[in-house]
Amino acid sequence: MTSTHTFAIGDVHGRADLLRSLLDGISDRAGRIGCAHRIVFLGDIIDRGPNSREAMNLVSSTLKEIPDSRLVLGNHDSFILRILDEQDSGRKQALLLHWIAKMGGRATLVSYGFDFSNADLDRILDVVDVVDVDHVAILRGAEE
Repeated sequence: MTSTHTFAIGDVHGRADLLRSLLDGISDRAGRIGCAHRIVFLGDIIDRGPNSREAMNLVSSTLKEIPDSRLVLGNHDSFILRILDEQDSGRKQALLLHWIAKMGGRATLVSYGFDFSNADLDRILDVVDVVDVDHVAILRGAEE
């Protein structure tokens, strides 16, 4: 019986470059020692770093390709869902502005192609139109 090794990765914070390197290293190691493996992402995939979108793409492909891999939400991942789910426009605005100014949300939105140079508040509030629908679904399906 082949053992399954579990590799935990947390606090990616939009650093898709580092995540790709980690995933490649894990795959190489598992191949060398001949073991099955799974990845458990420990949250905070997005925010702060330059490429949250690509980091989420890597998580998505890993969850599809490596059996029993999973994502546990971090506070940054949960926060964007909280913004998307907020029904009160005043509260949504406050959450969104906090996320952009204090949590690294600006970098996340830029990685999804949002242009802050000509953005007004109404356009920023339409953040739901910027973030990839599949990525939102992955976050919604994650463990808390």
